[in-house]
Order: sequence, then structure tokens, then C-alpha cells
Amino acid sequence: MRWKICGVLALSLSLGLSACQALEAGLVREETWQRVVLEDGEEAAEETAGADESGEEAGGGSATPGGESVQSGDFYDRQLRPETREICRTYFKAGDYRRQMTIVPGGRQDRNRVTVNLYRQDGQGMGKNLERQMDFWYEDGVSRYSTPVGGPDGVLDANSPSASVIFQEDGGVALYSAAMEEAEGVYYPEEDLLWAEAFERPLNRADTAGMSQGTLRLLRNQYYAVYGRKFDDPQLAEYFSGQPWYRPAVEAADFSDDWLPVLFRRNISFIKEQEETCDEMAAASWEAEWEKLAAAPYLHILPESGEYQVDFSSRPETAVDRGIYWETVGRISLPLTLTPEEYETVMKENGTVEIVVDELTGETEQVRRSGNYNYGECMLLAPGETEETANYCYLTYRALEGDYFLWRDSADTVFKPVYEGPIFVLKGAEMEWYNYFAMIQEKVSEEGGDRWEIQFDGSVGNYYGNVPYFDEKGYLKGLYYFGD
Repeated sequence: MRWKICGVLALSLSLGLSACQALEAGLVREETWQRVVLEDGEEAAEETAGADESGEEAGGGSATPGGESVQSGDFYDRQLRPETREICRTYFKAGDYRRQMTIVPGGRQDRNRVTVNLYRQDGQGMGKNLERQMDFWYEDGVSRYSTPVGGPDGVLDANSPSASVIFQEDGGVALYSAAMEEAEGVYYPEEDLLWAEAFERPLNRADTAGMSQGTLRLLRNQYYAVYGRKFDDPQLAEYFSGQPWYRPAVEAADFSDDWLPVLFRRNISFIKEQEETCDEMAAASWEAEWEKLAAAPYLHILPESGEYQVDFSSRPETAVDRGIYWETVGRISLPLTLTPEEYETVMKENGTVEIVVDELTGETEQVRRSGNYNYGECMLLAPGETEETANYCYLTYRALEGDYFLWRDSADTVFKPVYEGPIFVLKGAEMEWYNYFAMIQEKVSEEGGDRWEIQFDGSVGNYYGNVPYFDEKGYLKGLYYFGD
């Protein structure tokens, strides 16, 4: 299946405890992560992770530019454990989707020191405001932590409040803090939703082609359910009552669609249209055809998440009609990165490393530390190139991947081609500019020019995007461009 209906039942855990009550009841384990012993043997308060120089979300630990952190003596925790990786994801508050939480790994030297970031939805757009940060060492078998809480910059002081974080058996993360009553509650992974992608981007016919009318109805009403709307329909009420994240609190008559972000309203409108025109037999036939499809030849190189580039031509002669999808010829490129070891060689030891900048040709370039940080932190030099003509780049640490990607001015990521050949595109897939996500459908149509259904008629030139969405077999469903 290309989507899932979560059937996980919530385990009983009282949500009526304050942070102090949870401590008294023995539900919270006190942590002493706030202080570390430096190499000279003196104790010092460790800073909380904040945002790095480029404004990217920071990982845990006392981060410095480049994802560094302080540790005791010569010991560094460089290996992200599977148990830690499992909790590093995006969560939303049960009953109030406006509040979200991300948990991200630490820097290259303290991978298992996680940062918990608390956000609040920013109006009706796609943005969200970072309100609080906290971090702690995540230990196998330990589910309860008590930590001080910093502001958006992660800075702690004598007046910093405390919070209790409890990892539940059902996958939820409970947060208790007397100083953050609005943020208190249980947060659940977005993967617990019926097809979480529907909360990230505009949906199109490639997404819904194989869905039954019943699935479409659940998907549409889920946008209301995550905000705590009650349902008069007994089938909807029964289904959502079985979801661990559902907290019915708002009567249907009192709920307003104006509370929803524009993207959600846009998707609701689209799904409603698909419900009304749904042909159950055609949907079942489409799904049966999809089940027969072989995996795409490039499936193994597609990252689980993050930015990477896909481009292909719209010329008719480049595509072959394969029934429910097009087979065309295109290219996939991944971000150019440095490993932690390469980063240390260049930025700490002032050395030189050679990296592959084109996997198709084997072309390599040297990376050296920059002598002028106004231009960039490092230089990319092709064979025979000098510093005067080098490409200057900045480096940003990727917490989940544990590496550093290179980018230039205007936050343009440097990519390297890794695949060229057949690309499979589901019919109905669309390409769109990210800035249009928060625009109502009628306005997008009026503006025109930045949203297309992918067709091979030569009218567009090249299709291009740096945030593609493929299904689990590697067939393209949506292609989006994030950037200026």
C-alpha cells in the first residue's frame, strides 16, 4: 500500500500530572547532564544547543559552528545509536496540531545528546515559530528525563524553567512543565497519521488515484481531527477515537475552517473533489496496476528525507507512456557533503581533502579551508585551479545524517550528479514552487506559471525540483522547488 491507516491503540497514561507530581511519583529520572568536566578538570556549565550560523535547526549538545560540542577528556560520542535515531522525528501535540516538537541528534562529537525543539504554528502559512529548546543525553532503557528549558536560542540562566520528558510505550512523548502549560501534553509522531505527507505539501491526482471514497473521506476529516474537532458521524467518531493522538474537544458547530493553514484547506478542497468523482472500480484497478509495478532502478539511492535534486525534460520524444506512469530520462543529484573526518581535516587541521563532485564521471575536486570567511568557510578547487578562481562555499551540519553539506550564497546547495537514466513519473504528478503551498487554489490558478501537472508536451522545457516526493517503489508523485 502507498499509505497506511494507523491502528495503534493508545496505552493508558494519566495526563493530569504536573512536572512536580511526576517527579514525586517517580515517573521522572533526574539528569545531571547540565555540567561536564573539561579537560583541565574544572567544572563548567554546558551551553544548550541552538541554531547554527546558517539558521538550520541545531542538534543536541553544546553546539559550536560546525556541529561541535564539548565532552569530557578525549571521549567523543560519535556513533548515533539505533535507539536514539528511532526517537529523532517530528511530533505533534495530541488534540492541537498547532504545537509541534522535533527531536534531533547531537553534533558530530555527541551524537546521542538530543535536542527537543518546541514549535507553534505560525498563522495560516507554512511557517512555525521555535519557542523553546532543551537537551539531554538519551540513554537506552531510560524513558524519563528532567531538564532545564531554554528559549529559542537555547540559552539557560538561573531563571530557566524545568520540564519533564517521558517517552511512552505507544510512541508518544509526554511533556510536563508548570512554566509551559500551553505546550504540556502528549506528542505523537507524524508517522502515526493516515499518510503524513498530506500535511507537508499540496496533493494531486497521482496521490489519490488508487484511493477509495472511504479512504479519501478519512484523509479529509483527519485535518479536522488533529485540531480536536468532534464528529457527529458515528463512523468518523469511531475511527478517530481509535487513534492515540485524537482528543475530541471542539464541537463540530463551533469549529471554523479559518483555523486551518491554507495548505490544509487547499488539500481539503482537492480531496473533496476526488471524493465526489471517485470511481471505486477505477481506483481498485489503478491500485492493482500499481501493485504489479517493479521497483525503480534508482530506488536504492533515494534519501529518506531532505533536499536532493531531480530534473528531466518535458519533450515528447523523451517519454514513453506506461499506463499509469510515464517513463522518461532524467538525472538525480545529491548534496555535496563532507564526512566528520573530512571536516576535521579541512577546518581543524587546515588540510586538504579530495571529494567526488560528479559520480557519473568520477570527477573530483579539492576542498580547502578558506582564508576569507566573507566569501565562505571552504574552497572547492578543480584540478589546476587557484584560490583566485575557486568556488567558495559554506558548511552546514546535518544532524540526522551526521555530515556537512556545502552551499553557496542565497542558500544554494551544491549538488553532485549520482544517477542518469530512466525516471518513472506517475500520471497526475505535479511540479510547484514552495511559496505557493500556502496560497488558496484559486489564487494559484490566477497567478499561473509556477504550478504544472507534469506532461510531456514540450511546453515547460525542463522539470526541476530540489524536494521531490517518490512513493515506496520510487515513482515520482510530486516535484517541488524550495528556494528564492
